Amino acid sequence: MANKFLYGRLEHLGIFLDGGLAVPEDRGIRFCDIIHYKTMENETVRDDESRRVFNLDKEWFTIEINGKVIDSKSMSDNPGVTLAVPRCYCLCLSHKKDDADMFERFRADVCIEVDTDFLVRFLTEVLSKRFPFRVLHGDIFYYPKVMTSAPPVEEALIFYKDEELYSIEAEYRIALVLPEKVYLLAGEEKIEVLKGDEPSYMQIGHKERSFWSDVFKRYTKLSDLVKAPPAQG
Repeated sequence: MANKFLYGRLEHLGIFLDGGLAVPEDRGIRFCDIIHYKTMENETVRDDESRRVFNLDKEWFTIEINGKVIDSKSMSDNPGVTLAVPRCYCLCLSHKKDDADMFERFRADVCIEVDTDFLVRFLTEVLSKRFPFRVLHGDIFYYPKVMTSAPPVEEALIFYKDEELYSIEAEYRIALVLPEKVYLLAGEEKIEVLKGDEPSYMQIGHKERSFWSDVFKRYTKLSDLVKAPPAQG
């Protein structure tokens, strides 16, 4: 698969660039709790991803209550359904490279190319054999305001976002899904994972310096983008 792109701030991501020689041992690639996105300061990309609300086209779906089919003409609006999204850790990337709208949308000053093949393979073949999580990855499906197809269920919900608000992002997502009842050990301390109302995050790093150059490839600073000269009239 083609590489994807991470938009962010140099103050946070700069240590991973140019071979990652400056990455300290306590830093790594950050995967955010999916409930984190509803707390983001940036209102443009803020999204309550703990749930998805789908409006179903009343002419395409049949609603039956106590054996009686409800006539669609008697409905004042399309019925809605709210589904809970499984709690997980996410890394959100984009198909768009050096895109001016993405720089602005994410208040970013750097766009980093990520070798997603290498990263997914590392997560799947190395980490998931040592920790109890599964690796899901793929493009986000952007659903319309009114749906004529059945809404997704369970883990597929992780990869659904509102078309009108978010399709501009052309997102590719890597999700780490853990069993519902699990904790990790740090020495003798038990760490509960993806519990409670406060968002958490997971960092994944590596002591081998070559790891960083395998994950993070070329990058473009916003300040280095050459703007096209104005058209001559």
